[in-house]
Amino acid sequence: MPIPPQAVVLHRSARRNVDIDGFAAARGLAIVAYVDAGCVEQPTAFGGVPVVSFAAWCKGLREIPSIVTAVDPAERRALAERIAAAGGAFATLGRSGGAVSPTVRFGAGTLVGDGPLSINRSTTFGRHVLIATPASVGHDCAVGDFVTIHPSAAISGYVTIEDDVVIGVGAVIVNGLSSKTLRVGRGARIETGAVVTKSVPAGAIIVGNPGRPVRS
Repeated sequence: MPIPPQAVVLHRSARRNVDIDGFAAARGLAIVAYVDAGCVEQPTAFGGVPVVSFAAWCKGLREIPSIVTAVDPAERRALAERIAAAGGAFATLGRSGGAVSPTVRFGAGTLVGDGPLSINRSTTFGRHVLIATPASVGHDCAVGDFVTIHPSAAISGYVTIEDDVVIGVGAVIVNGLSSKTLRVGRGARIETGAVVTKSVPAGAIIVGNPGRPVRS
């Protein structure tokens, strides 16, 4: 079939996914297929777009850039690694202009929502980061791979977010300093509405205001 020049393939997991259909269309992107690892080899479609198995993607759609829409970092990582192992490449749907500094850098496969967004200077995002808007990220921050930032989250300057972290709806991370970066360790979860004012160990679950760990 003819492939539009600005095409993407969306890989979905069995659990909750980001709905970016309208977002993609607004950016002039044509979604040519949805890939469902559990799909059987029977013709099916969603909104007129074919839903295909991973095997069918490998045979005919592997050259088209992919976006992984799983919300959970572990699921997103597993899908991305499977795609990469099969020789696939990734689209990067970041943002530029407005309140997003031109010095901001987005890694491959990162997906940023189209709502209000502020990201200050010298901030970098790793691979396959998901930023659901509205959101605010300060200056001189480093966000690792497979991080999920839910709507209305706010991160101050001089904060490092390690891989696989989940930042919940309305969560706030503040008090990063140039002399002492605030660090959120790998795999930590900052729950809805939590306020983080000091570094968080890897794997911790933080709740409340002020934030406190409930489990590591």
